[in-house]
Amino acid sequence: MRTIARFPLYILAFIVLGLIFGYLTFKVLSFSRTVEVPDLYGKSLLESNKLLGNKSLYLKIEGEDYDALIPTGNIIRQDVPAGNKVKERRGIKVIISKGPEFSQFPCSSMKPLSTLNLYCFRKA
Repeated sequence: MRTIARFPLYILAFIVLGLIFGYLTFKVLSFSRTVEVPDLYGKSLLESNKLLGNKSLYLKIEGEDYDALIPTGNIIRQDVPAGNKVKERRGIKVIISKGPEFSQFPCSSMKPLSTLNLYCFRKA
């Protein structure tokens, strides 16, 4: 009779110990500090890499796109918005500016597309 009464206690102790060890294992394996992502918009690659390096993050160039406001070689977009918290040693993907988009039409001599319509209509 005593062994039957002890059996539920052994089962309960086994479950509690399993939960405790599972929790401790999870905490040890997932231990890494979270850091805040800095704002990289408009910054150069060197400046951005330095900012990310100080927070144990790294820069990943995802591609390039035209932007009339941001100079060539500076960052126009980042995949994780500034201020968000991420774990250390994570890559932050960015898009680099190619500068303003130029197009060559008969009525233009390498004018930016933003001023092309106005320029062409005045000439016509």
